[in-house]
Amino acid sequence: MRTLLQRLVLLAVVLLAPSRLLAVDDFDRWYALELAGASAGWMHAWQTSEGERVVTGSRMEIAIGRGPAAVRVTMESEFVETKAGKPISMKSVQQLGAIPTTTTYVFSDTEIAVETTQGEQVSRTTRPMPKEVWLTPAAASEYTRQRLAAGAESIEVRTMEASTGATVITLSRSKFERVEIDLLGKRHTVTRCASSSSAAPGIESIEYMDDQGNPVKTTIPLGGMSMSVTIATREDALAAAKGEAPEVMVRTLVKPDREIASPRKTTKGVYLLSLPAEDGGAAVVPPLPTTGVQTITAIEGGVRVTVRVSKWAPADPADAENPAYMASTSMINAEDPEIVRLAREATSEIGDDPARRAEALRAFVSKYVRSKNLSVGFASASEVARSKQGDCTEHGVLLAALLRASGIPARTVSGLIYADQFAGEKGVFGYHMWTQALLVIDGTPRWVDLDGTLREQPFDATHIAIAVSALAEGEEASSLASLLPLLGRLRIQVESIE
Repeated sequence: MRTLLQRLVLLAVVLLAPSRLLAVDDFDRWYALELAGASAGWMHAWQTSEGERVVTGSRMEIAIGRGPAAVRVTMESEFVETKAGKPISMKSVQQLGAIPTTTTYVFSDTEIAVETTQGEQVSRTTRPMPKEVWLTPAAASEYTRQRLAAGAESIEVRTMEASTGATVITLSRSKFERVEIDLLGKRHTVTRCASSSSAAPGIESIEYMDDQGNPVKTTIPLGGMSMSVTIATREDALAAAKGEAPEVMVRTLVKPDREIASPRKTTKGVYLLSLPAEDGGAAVVPPLPTTGVQTITAIEGGVRVTVRVSKWAPADPADAENPAYMASTSMINAEDPEIVRLAREATSEIGDDPARRAEALRAFVSKYVRSKNLSVGFASASEVARSKQGDCTEHGVLLAALLRASGIPARTVSGLIYADQFAGEKGVFGYHMWTQALLVIDGTPRWVDLDGTLREQPFDATHIAIAVSALAEGEEASSLASLLPLLGRLRIQVESIE
């Protein structure tokens, strides 16, 4: 069990990507990053022009403390376009585990060639160019600058960013006002606005821009915490990252109103989830999924979550036909020869029954990941297959890959699990990841929950699902948006346990 904050860094990258920078001329800027009020890392953003080409790029490094461990995450992106706004290529490099994942996109008039490399694993595919109209990063910046100069009350632009894959996203800004803030040791008058991205729905950041439209500060809400990115000198930005990584795991643990005896043996749990009141009224709990063994009922002031082990709800009929749940992606590469080999090894004596094969794969993952620790960021299934280490997310992605390699549709679930003791705290819910397999039960496709971190049983009723994801390319960040309002703020009342 652990928090999912290292994955939430992906959201920060989406909200801070180079295409959101407004300067049209070449630039080279450094920013200091703070998480929960403590120095956490830095970001370097630049734009260069040579001949007819314009290159926009960024690199961000951030450290997150989780108990005794510190996870360091590196994210890089680059977009190449012509001065006329025609896309040439883009590249994303993400190092969430020990092995970086590099994805390059090469544009033609009709399609996008995509190549993903992680270690010795290379996958190639193509996808059609988007049909909708969109602007390349530098062109989007010029459009935004012109709209600002014209005194627009709101600005919306469609563009593409390497961090979210070859998908058009919509960036929106509104609520412009002039304010004063401290920057680089001086008082400055700047423009403040609300900012959002369709790649991270429901998240509204606050941006501050100078008179030329250059971003000087951005604040991103992370539930009860926030991440801020403030312009700095290169020296100050790098120096701020040398301190101890801010501890954020413990503050996201949720202490329920009472303890749960024998949590791993629970077969039914009913929980009331709520958020503290905000100015103007009670906060609304984001929509939670009715899926697998979980059902949701809206109540005054929150939601009632009922979890019944072995009572699987029918899946959405479209899920059985959705190719995303069988796809090979950079995080879940079901075509990796090592993944295929392990899937065969784990099910060699099981037979053809999908339910038995799914449980055999779950039990295999529980034993196969030998070094269970908090030091891994967010490793892909291919990396876990070779390193045999990690925590809940590593168990979750490896099991999803093994299921897909065995012909069973699978996806991951982000949520919470109850623990008698964790990180020095007793009787708490912590953020967690597990896997779902799409199995036919009583003639109906149903999502069956499987937790690869458990030893003796596949699942228990102290799991609360918050979001599900196929972990498709570019989906890693947007799938987490529903977690953000809950971090450090969620309240759980245990109504009943069986």
